[in-house]
Amino acid sequence: YYMVRDLRSPATAPPDLQPSTIVKGKVSLGYPAWSIPPGMNPSAAAPAIRSLSRLQSFRRDIYARVAAMVQNKSEELYASNAPAPSNDDNPVKAIVIALSNGVESRYPGWDSLPDDYDPRVHPWFKLALGKHAPQWGDPYTSGITHTLELPLSVPVYDEKGEQSGVVSMLLMPARMVQTL
Repeated sequence: YYMVRDLRSPATAPPDLQPSTIVKGKVSLGYPAWSIPPGMNPSAAAPAIRSLSRLQSFRRDIYARVAAMVQNKSEELYASNAPAPSNDDNPVKAIVIALSNGVESRYPGWDSLPDDYDPRVHPWFKLALGKHAPQWGDPYTSGITHTLELPLSVPVYDEKGEQSGVVSMLLMPARMVQTL
């Protein structure tokens, strides 16, 4: 797995890191970028990151399928084989997983998350707190990407019934309208 800091150095970055067509900075369509909140020990986050890294190919597939669905003017996510991921026409800016302790994974991987980033203070995370179903939020301008986002957030609960995090798809309203 790659931490955000890994994406900032050519020596440790994923091989597919490229300039983004959506946000300032570079993205990896092959790998998500992981972040931990300020003050958290990286070794404390490592087990959760290793466990959740198993979802990398699933998120890549969903991201590519949404783009294909829009391009093909289809209503079916699994209508055909998904092409390689692309962010050129995709209305999805990111698929994020954030745990209640502040560990976050963002796909596509992005090199420009601030060092003091904590997902728990962002609207897409707060939207699903205490909820038990998917939640659509109002569009807002992201404080980190400075672009308009429309969140669809889903709460995640553990086996004890305690909320353990949030999964969110951050959509771009302008691209949604453009592709329609």
